[in-house]
Amino acid sequence: MEMILSQSDKRVVKIAMYLLRKKLGESASAEAIHDDMTNCGNLGVRKVSSIITDASEFVKCDWQKRIVSDLSEFGLWVCYKDTAYRDIFFYILDEICKNADEIRKQIKPYVKQPEKWHVNVWKDSVEETRKDQEEGKILPGDVSMAESVHVPGIQRERLQKLLKK
Repeated sequence: MEMILSQSDKRVVKIAMYLLRKKLGESASAEAIHDDMTNCGNLGVRKVSSIITDASEFVKCDWQKRIVSDLSEFGLWVCYKDTAYRDIFFYILDEICKNADEIRKQIKPYVKQPEKWHVNVWKDSVEETRKDQEEGKILPGDVSMAESVHVPGIQRERLQKLLKK
């Protein structure tokens, strides 16, 4: 159920992005925004954009890589280009930078290296399922033990069995 809701929510975000880009015109295409941010005259914004691009390259799943980069760049682009948000954005960014050491300490338990990101672990588990199916270790339609931890229905079933014991 959670997976279905998650996928549904992702579709809503994709549709919203499509409608926003359509409303804003050609300058709001993913390519135009990426080019705008890559060649931004504000070096601080350009650096943030570069960090977004570099981090998204570590995502093994192509469609999630696009969602991360498109949403992040779109938000950055709106905050930088739209005068209604620009002053607020730079104030917030400055406050983040002023408190960078404190924030880094507070988020340390949550920071993972890219190979341990949920999306990458999941992508590797999907590949393991494919390999196990090809080798006949599991039937087509089944998932590997590694992938099963990413399937809410299977996890719910396992938890219910544990609770009954």
